[in-house]
Amino acid sequence: MSAFDRHIGHRAHFEPERLAEVLRDAGFDVERAVAAGFPFFNLYRLAVIASGERLVENFASGGEPSALESLGTRVFGGLFLLNLTKSPWGWQTVAVARLG
Repeated sequence: MSAFDRHIGHRAHFEPERLAEVLRDAGFDVERAVAAGFPFFNLYRLAVIASGERLVENFASGGEPSALESLGTRVFGGLFLLNLTKSPWGWQTVAVARLG
């Protein structure tokens, strides 16, 4: 988990099987829980992790993103459309569930 994740309140990251278990325990019928986001979400996560505390400090101070950060945001926004929606290598966890 990155410094930024902790700063914005993330408490845990889930593998698909664990997320499905939590949803079932909460009374949901899980249609699917999968790893997704490969390859571009993985690259984005690496960039966030590499930014470390600098990203947290900039976010907390309300500072403007640098030109490079703004460009990166726009580039990743487009690349995310090309991510695989189901891949064993994806670092994003996605679930579809209905209240049972």
